[in-house]
Amino acid sequence: MKETKKDIRSYTQDELRAYFVDQGQQAFRGNQVYEWLWKKGAHHFDDMTNLSKDTRAFLQEHFVINHIRV
Repeated sequence: MKETKKDIRSYTQDELRAYFVDQGQQAFRGNQVYEWLWKKGAHHFDDMTNLSKDTRAFLQEHFVINHIRV
């Protein structure tokens, strides 16, 4: 059964930090992703240029970025 991708915007900054630690990465990656989502307004994981291509591909594989509509 295929895993449904989760909306990465539903994660708090602390939850993102914990997620990266659980994946064997450093917690600051969660801070970087959070900043891209909420401060820089990234619409795509490829916009997150201070993350490695492997990290961006991993995020793309497991998450979606649902955009906020006003």
